[in-house]
Amino acid sequence: MKDRSEKNPFFIPALIATLIPLVIFVFLFAVSCYTNAGGHIYLPDALGSLLIFLVCVAPFAAIILSVAGLVGARKLQEPFIGCLCCLISTLLEVSLLFVWLSSSIYNMHENEVPIVYRSLTPEESASIESINEEIERAINGDTVTRTTK
Repeated sequence: MKDRSEKNPFFIPALIATLIPLVIFVFLFAVSCYTNAGGHIYLPDALGSLLIFLVCVAPFAAIILSVAGLVGARKLQEPFIGCLCCLISTLLEVSLLFVWLSSSIYNMHENEVPIVYRSLTPEESASIESINEEIERAINGDTVTRTTK
């Protein structure tokens, strides 16, 4: 009797690529809850860049591996439920990734300090004007010129 277990060579890599972003999100959530109430996580730059890269790239690799697994399972008449589950969960992850990115980009400008412009006093204006005149004189060479021997 033929063993009906999943023998697709793309299933395990697709599953790993599907679980990478989930594990990273759980890790970052646990660390942010543990560190402080503000949710600020201080990671070294290299580690933070690697985690962001993996979160952004792994779902797309999982989609490619899942589709390849579905095609391979169809050709070999094998069960395809594992690759189908990976594909569905990866598409959910990608949609959540886009929601997270759009909300973080939207909230990025919330905490900026507004720029307040003010007019200059007459003394400040005169000081700036005299500095500008000195700069112009230095650039144009209107100062004392050297004589050649």
